[in-house]
Amino acid sequence: MGYQSTFQRYEIKYLLTHQQKLAILQAMQPYMKLDSYGRTTIRNIYYDTDTFRLIRRSLEKPAYKEKLRVRSYQAAEVHDPVFLSYEREAFYALDGSEFRVTFDENICYRTQDLLLGEEAYGTALLEEGETLMEIKTAGGIPLWMSHEFNRLRVFQTSFSKYGQAYRQMMTVSGRDDERRKCDVC
Repeated sequence: MGYQSTFQRYEIKYLLTHQQKLAILQAMQPYMKLDSYGRTTIRNIYYDTDTFRLIRRSLEKPAYKEKLRVRSYQAAEVHDPVFLSYEREAFYALDGSEFRVTFDENICYRTQDLLLGEEAYGTALLEEGETLMEIKTAGGIPLWMSHEFNRLRVFQTSFSKYGQAYRQMMTVSGRDDERRKCDVC
């Protein structure tokens, strides 16, 4: 038997309506607690090549992904950085397990004002009222959460924040488009 040196954690994403988020939050109350940071604005700068090689490769869903990201929680080949920000609420399991749930809202990107200390604003990646929920677990999803997903008809999705920003940038002729803008702070 070989030694496993890679930590395996599953990250499962779900796109929720506002009503689904509220119902899941209510179901989580006996089992989970908001972490000590509360609702936090997270700011990231993703770096890529001039042809966006890193994100294009990532969108192909390889076993191992590469990314070059600078992140702030407070706040020659590498080219064309993208600023990506969102508001996050992170919850941990009261039973001490590795089960965590995050809710990301007001996800937006921009390609200018690329300082982590700047305000969080840009082009929105989600529709009004949508939330990206992510489950992070080394094991399975607890039965109570699976029941809630079934009741609410919530299904797993594939969603990369940087990947979605890349797709939007590729469909827009200019960098300053008519899409819905978002202000996080």
